[in-house]
Amino acid sequence: MAEKTITDLKPEEILARYWGHQTFRPIQRDIIDSVLAGNNTLALLPTGGGKSVCFQLPALMREGICVVISPLIALMKDQVENLKSRKIGAAFLHGNLNFNEQISIMDNCEFGSTKFLYVSPERLQNETFISRIKEMKVCLIAIDEAHCISQWGYDFRPAYLKINTLREALPGVPTIGLTASATPEVLEDIAGQLSLYNPKIFRGSFLRPNVSFVIRNTEDKKNEIIHILSKVKGTGIVYVRSRKQTVEIANWLKRSGIDADFYHAGLSYLERNQKQANWTQSNNKVMVCTNAFGMGIDKPDVRSVMHLQPPDSLEAYYQEAGRAGRDGKKAFAVLLFSKEDEENLNVSKADYFPSVADLKDFYEQLIGSHQIAYHSGFGEKFEFNLVDYCKSHNLQPQKISNMLNALEYHELLTYEESIFEKPKVKIAVSNATLSQYIAEHKKAEPLLKILIRTSPGIFEFPISINEEIIARKLNISLEKLLAQLSYLHESGVIEYHKSNDRPTIFLLKDRHTKDELLLDSKFLQKRKDVVLDRAKYIKTYCIQNLKCRSKYIASYFGETNATDCGVCDICLKQKKHETIDYELLFPKLIAILQRPLDVIAISDELKINVAKTQHLIEWAMASEKIKINEEGKYTHV
Repeated sequence: MAEKTITDLKPEEILARYWGHQTFRPIQRDIIDSVLAGNNTLALLPTGGGKSVCFQLPALMREGICVVISPLIALMKDQVENLKSRKIGAAFLHGNLNFNEQISIMDNCEFGSTKFLYVSPERLQNETFISRIKEMKVCLIAIDEAHCISQWGYDFRPAYLKINTLREALPGVPTIGLTASATPEVLEDIAGQLSLYNPKIFRGSFLRPNVSFVIRNTEDKKNEIIHILSKVKGTGIVYVRSRKQTVEIANWLKRSGIDADFYHAGLSYLERNQKQANWTQSNNKVMVCTNAFGMGIDKPDVRSVMHLQPPDSLEAYYQEAGRAGRDGKKAFAVLLFSKEDEENLNVSKADYFPSVADLKDFYEQLIGSHQIAYHSGFGEKFEFNLVDYCKSHNLQPQKISNMLNALEYHELLTYEESIFEKPKVKIAVSNATLSQYIAEHKKAEPLLKILIRTSPGIFEFPISINEEIIARKLNISLEKLLAQLSYLHESGVIEYHKSNDRPTIFLLKDRHTKDELLLDSKFLQKRKDVVLDRAKYIKTYCIQNLKCRSKYIASYFGETNATDCGVCDICLKQKKHETIDYELLFPKLIAILQRPLDVIAISDELKINVAKTQHLIEWAMASEKIKINEEGKYTHV
């Protein structure tokens, strides 16, 4: 009998083959069936709910490629590497690839083995890309972080509004939008913006029964972190507001005997990668970081996530706190709260939003400082350090971020905070001149020959190179190779563009005069109203002490039937004296655990609330009478 092809396999078989899981997480299979049926689909799956599988698996079962729109280069890179590690063909397009590299990727999508093509939303404005994609057999359009298309969302990305350009170019191709954090209003707006008429909508539960959400009131946050880490064993994350704080808190923890490291967007690409790898491999116990840390992080055994200050929205908090306890075991999400935090929440954030005049002044200064003449500059790019700019102009980072976002909305520029530019080389002289140079400089011959042999087109375009591989082939140190490349550059033989991972601004239009700038004042007011409204909910979450924390979060996201979790600080206070007849309930528990169940399902079967169910499970596990499997579900021992 001929071996089954992947399109012949059942979803469960593919899940086992490529992801190593035997069963799907809640509603994953329903979403996959919807996509396979050719429906336009929206999936709201909280952090850790397994969004990627919901489009990757059905795409593997259909002929053609899956085009994935993703907001960040770092996120695309992580997803592509993850797929490649599973022996699945994947690639991503971004602005730092030269023409030849882009053509090669597109050719491999059309004629080669690439199954998933990740692109930034900005790529959809490129006519060459759209014309090429029309020639391909595309089986699915997947939109990651779909909330970025909604102006009512907390993380609006103007470039997402261009996604319909792709949908119009590929009529009849089903679309799936995925997000981990969207209110009912935002979910409705996503469907409207994407022109998804009567889409199939799936909502996962926002309840995390194994995660205890806690507000800890304290004026001594440093020592409180030490106290929590001494009680909660295992890996942890501490989120802070500033880059400076990441270093200060990490050093404080190290002086206190806790293995910690720090992470922020100001570190080099290589440093960030190394720090993330060390933490993922549990070489470090605690990562102290800004919100730059977390995209693509799927470490299952994080036991604690702490926030030194409240984030700007419940969406941001839930996404970051949701990195705790993805293995289904007990974990803690703790927000440290002080009187100063409460005072800061009472201060209006209205000043963080620009007026039309503010925006015009910022645009004029930003573009003018790079000596770009009026009515020129389209396609130019330049480095932009947001932190340094704020210091030199005495402005708040949030206001600068909002102004950059507004200029993106008006299609004037785009800003990439974390971008990795590979080193590139172009031969800067003719073939004859190069031959003469090699004859006179024999020591340069091995390097130049390797560059020519491994880089087609190097005489016409700057070609990306892998410095480590070249150094190994030449049997020299990386430092010596870099010195040789720099010398050849200074000699005028090659153009050597060193690797760069600094934040970058790309101009989408020629520079306008102030009078020529037509800005949408209604849009600016709308964004201001959205953010100020969200600030009210995170404030209430921090200061209220009556409603279950998990229930408050779930109801914010539209989950109206959520029950008390029983394990947050509020539930524990309220149920401190509540007793449970374990011996009476135990036989019923064993009877229903002949198949794996999660806490919610057990609660429904036993007809008791989640809080009591959680206590019963903890008692049964302590007695070694039940166990938890790799999917986070419970079974009888």
